[in-house]
Amino acid sequence: MSNSNHTPKNNYIKLGVLSHIESRYIPHTPTMTRLLLEILTDGLVHSTHELTSLLGANPRGPLQALTGNTYGYWNVVNVAGKSKMGLYQLDSRHLSRLEGDDSRARNEAQLAYHKHSREISENGVARHQKAVELEQYAQEKVDADQTRQLISILLEIDEKMAARQDFELRDNSDRHAKKTTRWCLSESDYLSLTAEFPTEVWHE
Repeated sequence: MSNSNHTPKNNYIKLGVLSHIESRYIPHTPTMTRLLLEILTDGLVHSTHELTSLLGANPRGPLQALTGNTYGYWNVVNVAGKSKMGLYQLDSRHLSRLEGDDSRARNEAQLAYHKHSREISENGVARHQKAVELEQYAQEKVDADQTRQLISILLEIDEKMAARQDFELRDNSDRHAKKTTRWCLSESDYLSLTAEFPTEVWHE
């Protein structure tokens, strides 16, 4: 955390602590991204709470801007790791003035940035695919319900027609008349209606 022994944050860049950095990587002033960079150039660890207090707003947006493509991928490390508490520190190589240090820090930050972007993208695709599969499964269940309902109606009509035909046969004085053919569903008809639906859906 910062303390009173350090130069006030507004003077860091004025004192030339980043004079060796290409100007295209330095955010314009006055912006919260520029102020955030000035705060972090003390090389110390700053909590999310502290940064929020100093910026007067959530530091998430300025951090994303600073560590993204716009300003050349500053390597701001969350030293808290996977902890929910953010503890941010600027990679010391940005400040070292040693040849190649700043470039290496930016290359590593860029790699981390795109790796994170890829993981988010993959997770998004996986979630989308899972949603599609669940929707398809739900559709199959609805289709099966509708088919069961249709078959139930057809069977009910079939039974009524069969009962009516039986009654007419009993009332027929010609005992030798051929039995009227029922138009009820055959086993093959029933199977053809159910064959297109998965067994687990049909019997669920």
